[in-house]
Amino acid sequence: MNTITLEHFGITETGRTVTEAKKAAGVKLERFVKHHRPKTVHVHGWIAMVWPDPQGGSCYEIISDPDGYRATPGLSFSNQTVEEQIASVVVHLAQNSNADLLAADPCWQQIGNYDERRKAYNEYRYWQGFQSAYKATPDDLPETARHGWACEHAREFTTAEAC
Repeated sequence: MNTITLEHFGITETGRTVTEAKKAAGVKLERFVKHHRPKTVHVHGWIAMVWPDPQGGSCYEIISDPDGYRATPGLSFSNQTVEEQIASVVVHLAQNSNADLLAADPCWQQIGNYDERRKAYNEYRYWQGFQSAYKATPDDLPETARHGWACEHAREFTTAEAC
């Protein structure tokens, strides 16, 4: 008797037929989702899913950009807890949104822990300052020195209020 092995939505399973293998993978996936409760993160039209990795740490995937298209294929894995990962994903999506987000923006409230929220917002503010500083680097600097100059001067270009 032949056995079919296939991967269905990231779950590898076997069965006598393709349908049977897909059904077995679906059951395993359903059990995983019920147990791990993925969280959805929204930032100005960007959407990502974050969930615990069964082997430790957490995973996330950006599933949609503001136009409704899948933004980046593939998963990202981390040693961070789910809450830490949510904070990282909010910062990442805030950077992708290219919006000038203030501390009062609702997207930061997705980070449950106040200290993590503050740290994430301040990281975002620094990133904004770095982007502005990079654009303002003196014209006479060689390309290789522009990054260092922007790092040194990023705080001078940070405009948003502190969290």
